[in-house]
Amino acid sequence: MHAPRTILCLTLLTVFAVSASAQERVANYSTGRAGTARFESFGFWVRDGQPAAITYTFGSPAEVVELKYAGAESWRKAPAFKVQFVTGRTLYVIPQWLTLRVTDGAKYSRVFRWQYEGPRNGRGTACVPCAADEREAMQLIKAHFLSQRP
Repeated sequence: MHAPRTILCLTLLTVFAVSASAQERVANYSTGRAGTARFESFGFWVRDGQPAAITYTFGSPAEVVELKYAGAESWRKAPAFKVQFVTGRTLYVIPQWLTLRVTDGAKYSRVFRWQYEGPRNGRGTACVPCAADEREAMQLIKAHFLSQRP
C-alpha cells in the first residue's frame, strides 16, 4: 500500500536532484536604449556553478555574438575578468558597486547596468533563469566570474 507513495517520492526526489544539478542562471547588463543603434547588452550565463556562456548583443537590428570567458584578472588593481571575441579582441569587465565597467583599455569604455527581463505592466512572461534584481546579478558575477580561471 505504501509502495506507490514511496516510488512517487523517490521519483520526485530524483527529478528535483537532476534539475537542481543542472541549474542555469543569467545576469543581464545593458547600456543604451533597446531598439537603437547605441544599445549594447551582455548576458553572463552560469551553469552548475561555472561560467557557461557570455552573449553580447548590440545595435538595431540586434546582433548577438557569443564571447569566450578568458578568466579572472585584475584591472588597475581592481578585481575583473576578461572576455574575448572570436577575433581575439579582449574586453575587461570590472564590477563597480552594482554596475559593470567594460573596457578594452584604449578607446572603448562603457558602464552597464542590470537589465530587467520579464513582464512589464502585467504583460509578458517571466525570465526563469534571470537574476531577480541587481544585487543577485552582481552576486552571480562575483561568485562565478571573478574567481574562475578559463
